[in-house]
Amino acid sequence: MRVVRIAWLLVCLGVGIPLAASSWAGYPVEGMVLYVRPGQERVARSLLPVVREEASRIAGELGVTKIRLFPIYAYASRGEFFRDTGRQPDLLGESLSPGGEIHIDVSGSRDPPRRVLAHELAHSLLDQRLGMYGGLLPHWVNEGLAGHLSDPVSTDQLAGVSNMIHRDGVLSLSELEEAFPSGPYRDAAYLQSRSMIAWLVWQHPGAVRRMIDALADGRSFHQALRSAAGLTAEEWLARWRRSVPAIIYWLTYLSSPVVYSPLAAILIWVFIRRLLRKRAKEAEENEPEAEVEKPEETQQFLEDM
Repeated sequence: MRVVRIAWLLVCLGVGIPLAASSWAGYPVEGMVLYVRPGQERVARSLLPVVREEASRIAGELGVTKIRLFPIYAYASRGEFFRDTGRQPDLLGESLSPGGEIHIDVSGSRDPPRRVLAHELAHSLLDQRLGMYGGLLPHWVNEGLAGHLSDPVSTDQLAGVSNMIHRDGVLSLSELEEAFPSGPYRDAAYLQSRSMIAWLVWQHPGAVRRMIDALADGRSFHQALRSAAGLTAEEWLARWRRSVPAIIYWLTYLSSPVVYSPLAAILIWVFIRRLLRKRAKEAEENEPEAEVEKPEETQQFLEDM
């Protein structure tokens, strides 16, 4: 049924016939069509430049030379959006594959429309770029790319990071993949995948684009990552983990897209906590009768960190 729906949508758009004209009003923009409810022209006028700017920017980042037609449905009512998408209560947008059809909540009650729209556009345009090879990209990398291209991590997205702290570590590759679309540790997986993409951008300039190009040529994810950055997925995770304290250095570059200060602070705290526990355990095993560490020594150790 979804294939039939998408096919009919494309036919209607191609001949210029408004789909369900009594329910939606369409506005062509940059190879797409923005739909709003009749009477919501003000919503359309505010969103059209956002769609134009974000689609152009993200298409350039992903190497999409020409955007193929797909619709964007903007809901000014949270209730209507939830009724039509039928998904989890915290959903703000979705990109449907194949086809790239987007549904976003622009009621203003949650995140800014630009962020949500950019995130979903990244999914839709990445789907176009990879075509039949879209399934080669792991879900967590897809989500990390969309998060990286849409907006840095914000404080209102940090609730799930408590999972990482509680588990006293970061997610494994299998845990990252199992987190999407609605698995355990999903919020923490969003944070970690964005941070890992940021690390790749910082440490291996151009690697993300090279990886996408290789995937679009039909190479496996592991082959694409190896050719783009000289890494396996396991090495990527391991080196990112070792570089966590270096995130504090990135924060000096305020104009950089890899500035994720809330996440950096928490990850650094996790790293220090792990290191302190490890050293305490080693001291207990190797020197069971050692004297209790003096407060000033603990203070000196933290200052050295």
